[in-house]
Amino acid sequence: MAEALSKLPSKIYYDQLLNKNDLDKYGDSSHVKQINKNVENVTHAKEIMMMLEKNIDVLYNTEDITYHQKHCFDLNFWLYTTIHKNLTKPKNLSKLFQALDEYYKEWDKINKESKKDFICKPDRSLVGIKFLKEVKQLFDYFENYEFVKNEVKKNCDEACNKYYTPLKTLIPIYYTWLAICKLKKKNICNKYISNHDDFAPRTILKHVNLVSLAFSALVNKCFKNVINLVQQSEQLEPRTDVLIRSSKNKPRIVKLIKNRALADAEGDIFGIVSENNHSYDLLSYIVRFLNTTYSYISENIVLVCSFILGMLFVLGIFYEEILLKKKRKIK
Repeated sequence: MAEALSKLPSKIYYDQLLNKNDLDKYGDSSHVKQINKNVENVTHAKEIMMMLEKNIDVLYNTEDITYHQKHCFDLNFWLYTTIHKNLTKPKNLSKLFQALDEYYKEWDKINKESKKDFICKPDRSLVGIKFLKEVKQLFDYFENYEFVKNEVKKNCDEACNKYYTPLKTLIPIYYTWLAICKLKKKNICNKYISNHDDFAPRTILKHVNLVSLAFSALVNKCFKNVINLVQQSEQLEPRTDVLIRSSKNKPRIVKLIKNRALADAEGDIFGIVSENNHSYDLLSYIVRFLNTTYSYISENIVLVCSFILGMLFVLGIFYEEILLKKKRKIK
């Protein structure tokens, strides 16, 4: 499990942010000296600034720009959680924001010095460890989606067993956040991620061999769990608010959706095989029939067995009667 998760794109990138190799070349930086001078309530303040410079370089020199915006959030998340972790006691928001603002100033200076086309700005609206961790999980789901989809194409059953544990957390988060992510009004989700509909969990199943999909839905416990998880998650009430840092340096809840209407459902789980492709209609009905039959047999096994034994008994009587008639004719 750990080996499989270590290959996820989000894990590979974030591990780079945590890497402390090659920090020495940033030791004499003017930004590091400024932090060393101005920040008092953070342990390892100098090292954190060295890592921030290194991580900005990592982001700006990444060739694959597909998730540049998401990685910008990762960098902001890393800085926020690192400063929070290294605050001297007693910890409080005032000390946290005071320290963060010093790092944000140096970050702004680095951006002004940069000649890169893409610039990642410090996000001064971030607040709340628990809230930000949920956002990070949501964004990791988006980033890992294509990778997991390709794993499913290779071997559906194996991929399910590998990734079901993290999906148990991520799929519900996806559906609760979807309504906010779809809003036109700028918010923490659509600021960093776009094309949210392309990442729906059920669309992964479109890439599974249809015959394999039909029978896996019946006999594979992991696959059944995923189907149930998606169905249940689609019925969850959507998140309607976000948490931001107010002008008074306090967490403020901002309501983005007034009505707690459920997010648009995408149809029942077996509908995936016919969506936008009528050639799958027949298999959709077959899967429904097999699933109904399977469920009935599982729930009424004694009745079914009695029926089968009864039929065999009746056939046995008929067979004996036929043999007797043949013997009489011979005589």
